Amino acid sequence: MIPELERFFAAEPITEVGCLSRDQWKITYPALLERNVPDAVSAAFFLIPYYSGERAERNISLYAVPRDYHLYVKSLGERLLPVLRAAYPGHRFVLFTDHSPFDEREAAARAGLGMLGENGLLIHKKYGSYVFIAEVVSDMPLGEDTGTEIARCPGCGACRRACPGKEECLSAITQKKGVLSESETEAIRKNGSAWGCDLCQSVCPFSKGAAETPIAFFREERIWRLSTDLIDGMDPDSFASRAYSWRKRETVLRNLSILEEKKNGN
Repeated sequence: MIPELERFFAAEPITEVGCLSRDQWKITYPALLERNVPDAVSAAFFLIPYYSGERAERNISLYAVPRDYHLYVKSLGERLLPVLRAAYPGHRFVLFTDHSPFDEREAAARAGLGMLGENGLLIHKKYGSYVFIAEVVSDMPLGEDTGTEIARCPGCGACRRACPGKEECLSAITQKKGVLSESETEAIRKNGSAWGCDLCQSVCPFSKGAAETPIAFFREERIWRLSTDLIDGMDPDSFASRAYSWRKRETVLRNLSILEEKKNGN
């Protein structure tokens, strides 16, 4: 890996990095790649662990307990990309996460960063499935190709058995806008989730005992439990810094209303 990436990741600290050359990529959004790095030849995929412990009172997904991880990735890019562009003038460097030209889970697995689970998530040997995936893409080689065969979990079925949504993911239900069906409402009420769902992760034998993140961002400004008063009392900037803000307050407040109806015995 080029020294600038090595030094930067070591300081973050980001320890799980793998490089893939273009012939190893499965490109899912070619227009996005063409628009940003048309002559791309190399990508450095890396994991961002976010697990920072557990609380009994938690009623949201663990990934949403700290501030929105997109804020961390944005800050990371603002610090990293100028370093790379200054060191290698004339070359392109773009940072992607989520909205990516690749199936990031498959790419990370192919880069040797973990295995694909039955729950559709990447599972790392140390951090379990509590990781975000991001990548730097460039038109110059970023490091030695670590491509390998894609590893898959043994398939014990624990995640499938634990899934409360069965036909529809509970996390997706909590993120729907508008009025929910009775079955969707009951799924939220029964499982006590104001946002997201971690059951397929928490029952996975490879995610139990996951190490806590060494990245300070995910250990700060944590909110473990949402309430109507808390959401109503957030100023616009505070609310915008949370992962659930993209679905607006109304969606989160609807979910909380369902949970509060249960609490009041209605």
